[in-house]
Amino acid sequence: MSADPDIAAVEAVLDGDDEAFEQLVLRYQKPILGLILRMCGDPGEAPDIAQKVFLKTYSKLRTFKRRSSFKTWLYSIAMNLCRNELRRRKRWGYTQQIEDTDPGVEPEAEDGLIGDEHKRLLAEGVELLPPMQKAVLVLRIYHELSFQEIGGTLGITENSAKVNFHHAVRRLKEELKKR
Repeated sequence: MSADPDIAAVEAVLDGDDEAFEQLVLRYQKPILGLILRMCGDPGEAPDIAQKVFLKTYSKLRTFKRRSSFKTWLYSIAMNLCRNELRRRKRWGYTQQIEDTDPGVEPEAEDGLIGDEHKRLLAEGVELLPPMQKAVLVLRIYHELSFQEIGGTLGITENSAKVNFHHAVRRLKEELKKR
């Protein structure tokens, strides 16, 4: 058995213990739902997309090569499904009103420090970022992934993740100054 609880759970699932997968779902359901809400912005669709993430994770578990952490692999599946959803919306002309999509999983540092108006302006600014910058920013700030994990999740280098984060923060500051 592995010392990493995620790897131990994956090994248990591969050995036929479906309850171990339930533990993984319980551990990651809120962070994955939060990621989907921040990336896609539709509270009505987010639970369905999250369910697809876990179904795909379960069905592809045997392909998990352990080159990265389970968390990184799971987040990459979620990000790919978010990208697919955003492409589908664009193709069909779907527009989402920007609203405060609070998933209830924000870092404690944000709690009580930013007023509702600032949260709204910040959410609007994040929505205006190019997709890669938005993804890097969301994964770094809201999900506290390292740049190495972000790189693995998005299929980019660690340095590229740092550069995208820097540009996202700069653009966000510029956008907030305008408002």
